[in-house]
Amino acid sequence: MRVFLLAALAPLACVCTSPVDSFQPEAFSLEDIGEQLQSDLPTRERLKDVLGRVGMLVVDKVEGFEHAAKQVMRHAAKCVKQSEDAFKEDFEDGTKRLSLVTSTDKERVHGEAFVGTKFQSEDCKKFKAAADIFHSKMKTVEQKFSKALDTVAEFEDNRVAKKTTNEIITSVSDLVSQGSSKQHFHVYSKSSGANARPTMDFHTDVGLFAMFSPAMFSKTDDSTEEFHKDSGYWIEKADGSRVPADFTHVKDAVVIVLGDSAENILNRYAKTKFRAVPHALVYPQHAVSLTSRRLWAGKMIMASPETELNTLTSFQEHERSLMNSMHGSSCQDNGTPLSEGATCWMQCMMYNVTGISPSDCKAPEKLRCVDKSTLKAVHVMDMNPNATLMCTTSTASPTSSPTSSPTSTGCVGMVSSVLVVSALAALLG
Repeated sequence: MRVFLLAALAPLACVCTSPVDSFQPEAFSLEDIGEQLQSDLPTRERLKDVLGRVGMLVVDKVEGFEHAAKQVMRHAAKCVKQSEDAFKEDFEDGTKRLSLVTSTDKERVHGEAFVGTKFQSEDCKKFKAAADIFHSKMKTVEQKFSKALDTVAEFEDNRVAKKTTNEIITSVSDLVSQGSSKQHFHVYSKSSGANARPTMDFHTDVGLFAMFSPAMFSKTDDSTEEFHKDSGYWIEKADGSRVPADFTHVKDAVVIVLGDSAENILNRYAKTKFRAVPHALVYPQHAVSLTSRRLWAGKMIMASPETELNTLTSFQEHERSLMNSMHGSSCQDNGTPLSEGATCWMQCMMYNVTGISPSDCKAPEKLRCVDKSTLKAVHVMDMNPNATLMCTTSTASPTSSPTSSPTSTGCVGMVSSVLVVSALAALLG
């Protein structure tokens, strides 16, 4: 399980400054992953191979999907400037992101209320209508892909998963329907600077799988949104090589990427072993300007909280363990003594690296995780790219921002890391 793993990997900067061949994921049509999959052995074996070897594919020729994606991204770009629900982030490489998030959850998740309920302006009403159409297109693919997973997984005794209540889930479709989903709409911009460092480093999502439209690029709110060979989306292949993904070989395509739960839930009873895909965002150089924007829309599929992982802990406990291990300022889960380091922004920050320790703080100040741009303490689940250790009297809010995302290069110049992003974190695009 890749949970909060701070592995010493080569920095992504070494990857993105060198010529690298792009990777085009294998394409399947809706018909390929539909009912005919049962009788189409070659396609079934191809899908099985792709999900186990790569963990990523595209479903193309989804009628009207490209138009729906362009519409929702266009209106999201306008709405995000007006909605009080928009979440703003500044990344260390100079990239800025505005986000809207909608959720199927009717209740708060771990005390966090997902945004997406106050669409008052005309632009935001248009966004909401476009998001509904976009969701319906995605739902069709989600349902067919869930059934396709049942077909290629070859589950033992029709057992897909088990709940902590001892209830047996007998299909991926049931596993998905009993869970939840989060839809994310991101508007990125970067006015200057090279892409010598990642906007967000390699990580795997905690969900079963993520679905999204390839990123689009536009100059103004009303300009034509276009795809580009360099979308900024990088993946790590099974052999450890890191390559930019290219989606220009397909049309009306939904990209599907397996998450950590595919490994930790489905692999428990499946003969076919699925692979979660580490991925990263390197802001494309062609989109660096005062007028360019990168638009992205996607959806994460989550298991129900009571679903057991292959470690016999529940999905909910898995999430909570991530939160608990990061709550406060400690590195106990990494085995680091409190005298040597403190946890901040999903990293165990060592005092000899940050140049500050609890002994440097004078009462009533305490060493806390602080947003260095506002000098306010932040909850560690904010995964704030401006977070660092500082002496302060400020205390973190009891709630954290659900859509903030990590870049594991971090504010203290640590090496790249493979991170499992919590369900509360932003879906990477």
